[in-house]
Amino acid sequence: MAVISAWTLPPTKFADLTDNEFEKVMRGAAIEVGTRLINKTPVDTGRARGGWLPSVDSPAKGEGVLDPTGAYALRRLQSAFKPTGYNAYSTLYITNNVPYIGRLNEGSSRQAPANFVEQTVAEVFGVL
Repeated sequence: MAVISAWTLPPTKFADLTDNEFEKVMRGAAIEVGTRLINKTPVDTGRARGGWLPSVDSPAKGEGVLDPTGAYALRRLQSAFKPTGYNAYSTLYITNNVPYIGRLNEGSSRQAPANFVEQTVAEVFGVL
């Protein structure tokens, strides 16, 4: 029995479909990482939780806002990574410029384990 195959899509259309699927995966992963980071960040005043800043193609500047619940940070994350805000070749950033975020990530708070940032990324990408 002979198997005959044919290319049914022009290569440019296939490339567009591939880019669209990659953008969806990239967006989903970035939103999942950001959501988990916001929710895992220890809260005293809400400065560190509100400090997670999503951006496209360059790290965000500034320290965010006080956000003890994380609701504002979550809305900002969804808005920054909406489907029309980037393309498949963009770099998505989730930055926290609060001066003590490193100490929090090292375990200075009992509210979150040490290395919660690295653990979150590993969880989302299935490394753990």
